[in-house]
Amino acid sequence: MGWDIFDQARLKELRELSGDNNDLITDLLKKFLVNTKETLPQIKTKLDSKDLEQVNFFLHTLKGSALSLGLTQIGKALTNANAKTKSGSLEIQTELEQIKSETEQIESFYESTMIK
Repeated sequence: MGWDIFDQARLKELRELSGDNNDLITDLLKKFLVNTKETLPQIKTKLDSKDLEQVNFFLHTLKGSALSLGLTQIGKALTNANAKTKSGSLEIQTELEQIKSETEQIESFYESTMIK
């Protein structure tokens, strides 16, 4: 796994916006990882209490962050989970496992490639 975790067109845009400064991308990715790791347990807690409004809020927020960074795989899983909960379904365990797995892969990439 490498830079292919990013949508390449979005990565190009991010690089252009940052003046080809990987430090900005590194900071954004770190913030995304911290936020995701803090939010996933909250999603599970809100699912257990059947608080779909809060689950939708958390999923929507993470989805926007992921897609803004061009993290398409986790973005797809978040989009699918968000669509299910918006329609009233609490059955998002498969998507949560995908989100967790993608988060671990992104973190591995971050630790092996972005940390100096």
